[in-house]
Amino acid sequence: MSYSYRYLGAFLSLTELNEKLVSMERTPLSRVIQNPHVTFQYQPKETDTSLFGEKIEILAIGYANNGTNEGLLVELKTKNPRLFKMSKNIPVPHITLSVSQTGLAVDTKSLPFQPIKPFSLHAIYGGYTDDEKLIIAP
Repeated sequence: MSYSYRYLGAFLSLTELNEKLVSMERTPLSRVIQNPHVTFQYQPKETDTSLFGEKIEILAIGYANNGTNEGLLVELKTKNPRLFKMSKNIPVPHITLSVSQTGLAVDTKSLPFQPIKPFSLHAIYGGYTDDEKLIIAP
């Protein structure tokens, strides 16, 4: 089946993420992101689905919340050389945790992140379709 992808990225388990966040002092905003991820590409013209399912380790190193956006600054690690190269093209690797009623997830990259005690997360490379389906298997 062929899909039109809204974005491609490293997708995390919301459950695992919430387990790691429970020890952080934070103020979630009104709209929690249900498919947390690090965006690799927005509205891609071409999609290499052979990369779907590849594992990516994420190290959270910063946190910010300006009342409109809440997010984590992250570093990405992968053994796949193609994904590694793609990850180096992300200007500000981050995970949007939540946004206000007027917030846009794309603005999280501009937050003034403050250093935190680093913690790791596991992600899988995949795509989120225009019809709101998460695809993480090739």
